Amino acid sequence: MNKGVKRLLIVALLLAANIGIAKAWVISVTGTVGAGHDYNGTFFAGSYTADLAGQAFTLTTSVDTDAYANQTTNIDYASRYDYNIPFSVALTLNGITKTYDVAAADSAYGSSYLQIDQTLFGGAWDQAYQYVGTYSSGFYAQQQVASNVHAFGLDVDFNQVWSYLTQPGDTFNAFFNDGDGVYLATSPGYYGGTITSISLNQSTDVPEPVSIALVCLSLGGLAVIRRRRKN
Repeated sequence: MNKGVKRLLIVALLLAANIGIAKAWVISVTGTVGAGHDYNGTFFAGSYTADLAGQAFTLTTSVDTDAYANQTTNIDYASRYDYNIPFSVALTLNGITKTYDVAAADSAYGSSYLQIDQTLFGGAWDQAYQYVGTYSSGFYAQQQVASNVHAFGLDVDFNQVWSYLTQPGDTFNAFFNDGDGVYLATSPGYYGGTITSISLNQSTDVPEPVSIALVCLSLGGLAVIRRRRKN
């Protein structure tokens, strides 16, 4: 193996070992739909399904909270909100998962919120909240679980890994609208439905595209040199 090959191999290995990781706040809820419809058969192909009530669902949103310009954090809460921030939403219904990636150019906006307060209302008041949407297409997604009865064990840290099973007395809701025929709402007291669990950052490490490209470039260069040596 000549020196050029060795150098490229070393670079590729170093890049692979130190590949950039994109950190996003991933919040996911599971439950049953209170009210909703799927007019175009996105999740129920071949049938006109106007009523999604009672269907099990999982709704997940992912956004880089560090990219938000408006940030506030103190001992009790952490808040992030901004405009023109890209985000990703995944909805699972009927065993089918659809992912919606929204670019900043689509007039995207979002709000993320964590709250911990052991004194409000004489008990625990914990909350995890995420709202993302667009002005251009009417697309939006929201998840919220809150309680002034049960402490969630949250931190005011958008990077924490956390999960929680809802209990009687908790407040929760979830909304989704793809702007193209799929709509669901879960909110006891208004639409019905349930949220059984919520989680944060169960899987957050995603290789950054630039880092992947650098690794591929180095490995590609190594392959070219090896091919030339054979010829």
